Amino acid sequence: MQYLNNFLTGTENLFKLLFINGIVIILIGLFYPLQKRDELQIKISDFNFEVNLLNNEIYNLKIQSENLKDSLKNKLIPREEAKLRNFSLKQKAHETTNKTILQEHRKEQIKILEN
Repeated sequence: MQYLNNFLTGTENLFKLLFINGIVIILIGLFYPLQKRDELQIKISDFNFEVNLLNNEIYNLKIQSENLKDSLKNKLIPREEAKLRNFSLKQKAHETTNKTILQEHRKEQIKILEN
């Protein structure tokens, strides 16, 4: 009989430990997803900001390239200056392409984070 009482006293501590561990697991299960959701929303916001900046840069680069094309068509300029402006135009087109690729990559990241 005394052996049974000692055994039950030992299991009481075990039940307390299991109860406390269960409470901790429940609390972690409640707050951890909320924390991750907030982190993902911050990342999505950052990526959307970057996409908007890239859209603005792409728009500005297209305007600059159109202006360069117009100036090349409308003016009779020396050959070296024409080559320089043509090079500048190609460089702007390359920058625009790079910005577009980066923009598409950011949009894909946003889609992945939202899912």
